[in-house]
Amino acid sequence: MELISWKPTTLTYAATSIWYAFDGCETNLKPQPKEATLPIPTLAQARAEAEALRPRKPGAIEIEKLKIIRKSGNFEAFIQDMEPWGQERWSRGEQVTAKATRPGDFIEIEVPMPDGKAREIILHPTLAPDYGILSFQINGKPSKATFDGYGPKVEPDQPVKLGIFAAENGKLLLRVEVTGANPKSAGARYYFGLDCLTLEPK
Repeated sequence: MELISWKPTTLTYAATSIWYAFDGCETNLKPQPKEATLPIPTLAQARAEAEALRPRKPGAIEIEKLKIIRKSGNFEAFIQDMEPWGQERWSRGEQVTAKATRPGDFIEIEVPMPDGKAREIILHPTLAPDYGILSFQINGKPSKATFDGYGPKVEPDQPVKLGIFAAENGKLLLRVEVTGANPKSAGARYYFGLDCLTLEPK
């Protein structure tokens, strides 16, 4: 058995050995009933165990776990593993990256809420050399906050307070829209990256 990984990782596997012999053959190996009855983890269990090892921001609502219900075009919006940039700096080591192509491009994300109480909604975004400037709406209401995603390197930025909002029908609808790009932004210029949300009671 040979297992090769391009980075340190956790492997879940079960191995079985079968041997054959003629009548009258003897063996010095003793039965191993305890080992023989050990459960074999399912793929879902193995994935859950691996995910549990990834540190989360306290109280984080992981954006990569939320549903994107609408976007303005057929550009990619996908879960990105942040391991090349030090994944421990992002909650669960992942973010949603949107490859928007122009001002006006947006995604809308459905955020389940525990109740109808008003809360401060806090976004944890990412900086990168090819990221754009963003505006936000929650439940169709504009946030006063904006965010310039340009940075000379890929790294998490300071949290952005989007404002105080209450759930409608048990959820928030978060719209993230590209409004432009910093003059220093290079390449694609209008991409953006979203790590997670946190909530503060009001």
